[in-house]
Amino acid sequence: MLCVRSSFFHGFGGHYNAWDSKGERRGSVPLKPGQKRAVRKSIWRLAILAIVLGLALYFNKPLSKEVTFDIACQGFVAPAPLPLNLHYSPTDIRGVTANGFGGAVRNAARVTFAQEGEAPRPVAARGFTLARTRDPNQTPPYLEVKPEGAAGKVALSVDAGVTLRSTGSPGETPAVAVESARQGDVRLLLGTDSVALNGNRYAIPELNSGALVKSFRAAATGEFLVEVELTSEAPPPVDPDSRSPARSWMKISLEPDPGQLPLLPESGRKHDEIRLNSGSGPIDLIFTGAVHPDLRLKATSVPGVIADRNVDLRIEADSGSIEAISINGSPDRRNAPTLNVKGSARTRSVRQDGHELLPTVVEEALSESYTTRGPVLIILGFAAFAVFKIVDRVFGVLLEVYLPKGDE
Repeated sequence: MLCVRSSFFHGFGGHYNAWDSKGERRGSVPLKPGQKRAVRKSIWRLAILAIVLGLALYFNKPLSKEVTFDIACQGFVAPAPLPLNLHYSPTDIRGVTANGFGGAVRNAARVTFAQEGEAPRPVAARGFTLARTRDPNQTPPYLEVKPEGAAGKVALSVDAGVTLRSTGSPGETPAVAVESARQGDVRLLLGTDSVALNGNRYAIPELNSGALVKSFRAAATGEFLVEVELTSEAPPPVDPDSRSPARSWMKISLEPDPGQLPLLPESGRKHDEIRLNSGSGPIDLIFTGAVHPDLRLKATSVPGVIADRNVDLRIEADSGSIEAISINGSPDRRNAPTLNVKGSARTRSVRQDGHELLPTVVEEALSESYTTRGPVLIILGFAAFAVFKIVDRVFGVLLEVYLPKGDE
């Protein structure tokens, strides 16, 4: 009695292995012409089926949808240049702490200056520059700015890629932190009656011949408004070929208020919104530490949003707008997310902690009414039946060729 067992990969070459009833190999048996044709057809059918299924999975993605969002979060990455107003009732600035920023004081009528251990003395300069040293090994400069008296314009300009952060606890002074991504992408312009500054590791050419000042105190008063400008600076790289990222940051303290403190006021006018227009690729709207985010498709909430813990969100927008940004001046719990961002986006992807929230084409069709869902179910049923028949036929042919019952 001679039995036949297949060697699948060997059989693709036109042979299969023959074994006797005792399990001993008796040699390689060539396939018949009809068997070869059947095997080739089966392989082609499997390949075509795999391609069709792959294309179906590839195109079974969420369709483009208009999503509106109102999100309280710990952090938000600016998707486009944002002009923020920090002197718009009830928002008012209390003080600024900056690390790695350069700056200048202008339009002062009187200036006093003192290095560490000295008494303040009046100087002739009506303004001065805060220059960062170019020594790559020097610790970044540090500065505290406290406006005194009435404030005029207080404008914060941030470029795309800058991160805004804000958390708060009950009773704390509300604040927003700004993290630079590259040189010159954060600029604060402050107008005030007078201003006090405390800093270290700055070169001040107008007051100290450009030598590095270890620590100083200064005050400036104007007949009109004294202007203070701070600009983010990237540290000089040790290696000229390196791409060292900026390490500049700024924390802006605001006057307490029980309600929302607008940074980008919501006017209700389209021309006041920050428009988002993608170029070669989608624009990423990135929110970190979001709590119970309000995401809506038309009038319904996006399904699957987590409400009982903080989550990270990423919206890939083809277009959209930022309508308002504000700080919650009265958080209800410790370390609560207090940055609020409101807007809308035309998007194909909303990810929560890396998981897609928008339904795919099939999921969306199956969630429709019965009259819409019925034809979809019929089509899917026929497709599943066709796949089953093709796979059943292909494996039937392969088993018949490579696993025959036996041969005497």
